[in-house]
Order: sequence, then C-alpha cells, then structure tokens
Amino acid sequence: MWGLHLSVKNINIDEDLEKIQVLNQTKGFIGREFLTWIWHLAETVPDGIELSLKSRGATHVEIWVDDRVAFVSPGQSNQIITQRGGEPSSSIESSASLASGKIVSELKLGIRLPSIVEFACNLHSKDLAPRGLRVVDLIPQEESDQLDPANDSDALFTHKLRHVELYLEIFDELFRRFVRERTAGDWESEGVSEIRGWIKDRTSRAGEIFH
Repeated sequence: MWGLHLSVKNINIDEDLEKIQVLNQTKGFIGREFLTWIWHLAETVPDGIELSLKSRGATHVEIWVDDRVAFVSPGQSNQIITQRGGEPSSSIESSASLASGKIVSELKLGIRLPSIVEFACNLHSKDLAPRGLRVVDLIPQEESDQLDPANDSDALFTHKLRHVELYLEIFDELFRRFVRERTAGDWESEGVSEIRGWIKDRTSRAGEIFH
C-alpha cells in the first residue's frame, strides 16, 4: 500500500500495513473518512496529542494540515478542486467545500515530534500512501554534527531510515486510533456529531467576514 518496503534489522511493519491495506480495500470509504477525521483532529487539538508508540512509549505528537487540500464532489470523482500554498485548510473555500458535502480526496499532513523530527507528505484517500515524504531533522546541532556523512555515511543512512520507520509507526497509530473511534458504538452519536459541529463552526466563522 505504501509503495515502500522496509526490512532492515528490527524494522518489520509489513504485518500492520497489510491489515490496513485489507481494511481499506474492503471499505473503500475509509480513506476519505480518515482524511476528514485527521483534519478535524488537527484543528481541535492544536497543542498535539499523546500516542503510545512501541519504539518510544508515550510520545507527544503535533499534527496539522499543511499547504495542500483537494476535494471531489460526491459521484463526480473526475471533478477535483485543489487548493495549494499558504494555509488552504483554514480558507473560506475549504470551509465552503466541507459544508457543501464535498469529499476530502487528498491533503498534505504535517507531523512533528518537538526537538526530534518533522514530517510532511501528501496522503490520497484511495490508498493513504505517503507521497513525497519530507523529513526535517530537529535534533540539536551538536548531535547532528556527529552524523556528518563524511564521517560515517552508514550511520547517517541508518539515522534517516529510523526516522522513516518512526513516521510509519506514528501514522499507523493515528490510523488505529481512527479505526477504534470509527468502529465504536457511539460513532454516529458522538464522532460524526463532533465532526459536523466542527464543520458548522468553520462555516460560521467564515460567514462572519461578510458582516
């Protein structure tokens, strides 16, 4: 699903990815719902969330929608509305698209572990595969200097590979959180209600500009 296979020493994520792939193929709508859910989560918890990662334990993670969002109209998958640059997720156009029932087909997701690493990549609802993954190292300069490729190219490669592994682990955990909420008995009464309220609030705030 990811267009990426890792099998280095202790890196083994194939089993989890296979489970997600099977779920996505069985429930074609799951990717679209996940993108809307993650957008809602990013805006309603701006200070970040706590995730339990196997490699790090309890970890504080910040998430946001970056500089790309795309919508399609229900039943008209060939008509794509794409917004790029600046902060399209907070634009009036995005609020109007959500309020009118358009489907989130793609967005650029940002993920940050403060003082460690920052990620950004495009996610498409069809497969949720990370496209154009960008990794920015946030470790202190003195530690970064120790990874000079002129000194140890293997260590630098392993360091970068571990960051990619970390991204996939974070994304998997976010997706698991979504699946847990999506399959809970109160999804319709609470989960959907919260997202609808978020969309309504965005629309109301956008409307205030014209008064």
